[in-house]
Amino acid sequence: MVTKKELIKWAKAFSLIGGILFVLGGLLLFIDYFLTTSILPDIARDIVIKTVVFSALENLSEFNFILVLAILGVAFGAISIILVNAEISDLATGIMLIIIGIFGLGFPGLFLVIGGIIYIIASTRKR
Repeated sequence: MVTKKELIKWAKAFSLIGGILFVLGGLLLFIDYFLTTSILPDIARDIVIKTVVFSALENLSEFNFILVLAILGVAFGAISIILVNAEISDLATGIMLIIIGIFGLGFPGLFLVIGGIIYIIASTRKR
């Protein structure tokens, strides 16, 4: 049987991978925003953040849209990394990671949702 400590270790690993991918994707979009020729937006947009919530932002010009996605990607990544290292309950951490993962779908969001689910499972264990 898997112990609570092992579950938390796996949850932290998945959540940190998702947070780091969000930050890296956001930074790539931010760098791409200042380049004269656009090389990353389609790839990075799909990897970083692609969700229905931000479809309203597509009315902005393409460069402003990329900048908003870059800022949100870095913010989601930073918040998830801080949550994993914070001293709050496993249940609260799991719920917040799932919410961030759903809002910021894409590849990193999947890691955050998996990490959040494992945190919630770990919170039900006694040891």
